[in-house]
Amino acid sequence: MEESLKLLQAMKVAIAQADTQTLNRVAHTLKGSSANLSAAPLAQLCATLEVISTSGELDRASSLLAQIEVEYDRVKNTLQQELQKSETNL
Repeated sequence: MEESLKLLQAMKVAIAQADTQTLNRVAHTLKGSSANLSAAPLAQLCATLEVISTSGELDRASSLLAQIEVEYDRVKNTLQQELQKSETNL
C-alpha cells in the first residue's frame, strides 16, 4: 500500500509536468500491482491512463487520476478489512 501511494503521487507530478513517459511507466506499474491483487477495476483505470499517456492526450488524465484515487481507496479499505478478519481468526 505504501508503494501504491508513492505511485499515485508520481502520477500527479507527471500529469502536472506533462511528463508522459513517467506517467506511462507509473500507470503500467500500478496496473500490474492491481491486477496481481485481483483489483480489476483499478487495473482497468490504470490501463486507460497508460493508453492516454502514450497518445499524449493529457486533458483527460486529471479526471482519470481522480477516479483511480477513489478506486484505490476502495481497494485499500477492502484489503484492510480482510487483513483484520485474518488477524482475528489467528
